Amino acid sequence: MSDRFLHIQVGCLVCVTTHAGAVEHEELGEVRSIERPSMEDDGSAYCRFSDASGNSYHTLALPGLRLAELQKGTQVHVAGTESFDVIGEVKGATTECFQVEVQGKLMSKKPSELLKCPPREQHIIGEVQKGAESGKVSVQFPGGHGGIWRFVLSALRPLHVQKGTAVQLTHPETSHIAKGDVGQVTGNFSEHKVQVKFSAGPWYFTPEELEPAKESSGKATKSDSAQKGGQATEPKDFNAATDAKIKKLKSVFKKFDANGDGKLSATELRDVLEAVAKGDLSQQECQQLMQGLDRDQNGKVSVSEFIDYLTMSLVQTVP
Repeated sequence: MSDRFLHIQVGCLVCVTTHAGAVEHEELGEVRSIERPSMEDDGSAYCRFSDASGNSYHTLALPGLRLAELQKGTQVHVAGTESFDVIGEVKGATTECFQVEVQGKLMSKKPSELLKCPPREQHIIGEVQKGAESGKVSVQFPGGHGGIWRFVLSALRPLHVQKGTAVQLTHPETSHIAKGDVGQVTGNFSEHKVQVKFSAGPWYFTPEELEPAKESSGKATKSDSAQKGGQATEPKDFNAATDAKIKKLKSVFKKFDANGDGKLSATELRDVLEAVAKGDLSQQECQQLMQGLDRDQNGKVSVSEFIDYLTMSLVQTVP
């Protein structure tokens, strides 16, 4: 019998993995008691299932159950709330929804409407899908956090490495990648790591393990292993297109920098974003964008902060 059933305890929320009589596949329930597996039996759990008509109780074989991704006490972000900072807590489940308490109010939310909060010391990596709308951006997440979510800019931080960036490891001596090897960020990523293609193959690293390559030629520096017969990785030459885009954005920035101080005020930012995105931003939406863009919180947006925002693709959530 698999050890995975040992994780199913009294009080846990479970998901039904097979149709079992009156209980449908993927229904959510709460374990009330357990009969552990034996040599003769797979074990079973006595579960409560709740819906609009009330509670029902069923005994189900443990192999037909799995732990629900969210458990009572799990903190979650809820789709549809006005701010990423609004966090709810799972209190229980009905057959189709989790019961979540948000700001003192209990609401029913489907699993697809909830994003599990990461531990406070961690960040989740996602990919921006489109530009800001009403002061928010849409981000696609992988794995257990899969789905597209909208965030205020202050809840996101652009990664210092983006798709196509030529990178090196910050501590190659602790890795299987040879010192001096240069790889390219492929654009594939997991919740906490990005994929980099080196001459030795593609591997996943945390952003903290990577830094932009010291050489900016767009070509990989041949490593010791490559010089002994291997092939050096040659990242895609995207520099020309990137430089042209940055040059255009700098030109737009300069056009709206009315006093020429190299920074944009909230009013100047609103003008430039309307010109670039052809959107109609309210004063409140513009203020939200300002808070997200103004990373050093000096009340102004520098040209680098402005370009980072308009060119960002891979981002991290801010705990």
